[in-house]
This record gives sequence, C-alpha cells and structure tokens, in this order.
Amino acid sequence: MAKTAARRNRRKKFAIWASVIIIALVAGLFAYLASVTYSPSKQAEAAMKSDGKVLVSEIRHGYQFEPKNQDIIQPNVVFLP
Repeated sequence: MAKTAARRNRRKKFAIWASVIIIALVAGLFAYLASVTYSPSKQAEAAMKSDGKVLVSEIRHGYQFEPKNQDIIQPNVVFLP
C-alpha cells in the first residue's frame, strides 16, 4: 500500500514539474516571437516601397507616405509605430 502511494506522489510531482516546464517554454517562445520578429515600421515601409506609386520618407518618429507623380489633394498619410 505504501509503495502505491509513493508511486502516485512521484507521478504527481513529475506531472506538475513537466507542466510547469512546458508552460514556461511556451511563454518564453511567445515572448521571443512577439518581441523579435514583429516590426510594424519595417513591414509597413517594405510594403509601401514595393508599390511604385508611393514615396516613403522617414520622419522623426515614423514614416510619411506620399503619392508619386500625382497632384496631392488630400493630406499625406503619416505612419507612427
């Protein structure tokens, strides 16, 4: 009887530690991917530069997009990440 209780406790400890480690790994992976791979200003700049009809100029805290070879009727779009 005592051996089964010890085995049960050992399994319970193992399951708890395995769960904690898996949760920590998933949280670490999520934090890494959220902080390193996402850069809205670079993605917006790359997307707008790929279009030949838009000029992208970097301003103090963001990017300014202007139509190329067109009369500007509306104000320019300013992207502030």
